[in-house]
Amino acid sequence: MELGLTAEIVGYVARVFSWDNQWDQDAFLAQVVCLTIGPAFFSAAIYLCLERIVVVYGEANSRLPSKWYTRIFISCDVASLCLQAAGGIIASVALQNGQPLTTGDNIMIAGLATQVFALLIFIALCTDFALQVRRRQRHLGVSVALTQEVALVRIRGSLQFKGFMAALGLATILIFWRSSYRVAELNQGWAGPITFNQYLFVGMEPVLMAAAVYALVFFHPALCLPLCLREAMSETNKIISADNKDEGEGPESESPFQTAGSQSEVSPSARALR
Repeated sequence: MELGLTAEIVGYVARVFSWDNQWDQDAFLAQVVCLTIGPAFFSAAIYLCLERIVVVYGEANSRLPSKWYTRIFISCDVASLCLQAAGGIIASVALQNGQPLTTGDNIMIAGLATQVFALLIFIALCTDFALQVRRRQRHLGVSVALTQEVALVRIRGSLQFKGFMAALGLATILIFWRSSYRVAELNQGWAGPITFNQYLFVGMEPVLMAAAVYALVFFHPALCLPLCLREAMSETNKIISADNKDEGEGPESESPFQTAGSQSEVSPSARALR
């Protein structure tokens, strides 16, 4: 997120300099490269979050193991980022030498298209996961369809977690929308009508990205998930203490994720969340 924000800010500053001097090649290249690669960092942050969401609801509802979401989509994002960066470098060299930017532009378009395609598949899998959760809840009941660890049940019911999922979904759609616009812009070339429409740029680039960033800031996973986890741990500790008292044992400090079959190990779901 910090890398993405840095790239966006540098790109907007460079665009202001380009407005002041349209023949400033450094400012032109800086805004092209930074605003092109910036959202790739945001999408990588979003990909990391789905793994945790799958764990909270239970991997039985997912078509893929939770870890594979991160492995697959982060790999796609790295490939997209490399293509966009390579295209920007090639375009920069071509511009400095007075050569056409076609090759660099095409490589950047390929990188952006890879990012858009990966986001589209990601959205499809997220939608499928949500439908699968609802379908299994309706047919099997909540107690069977969803994991019933006390901590995870508490997380699912918290307002922070629900707000976090809504913000994550909004940010994903906005970044997908913005990346699609960028593909169309580069595909028409630097002399195309989209490139010269400043109002369209403002609506499709800074407005969308600002909305996505603010959504993830207000419902930051580092604030929402750990807060829910701490509340769940506190509640589970109370249950464990009550059980120990009923059995005539002292309320020792035990892991809130211990299972009946293992009093010393943390459950796989809790370990994945951590």
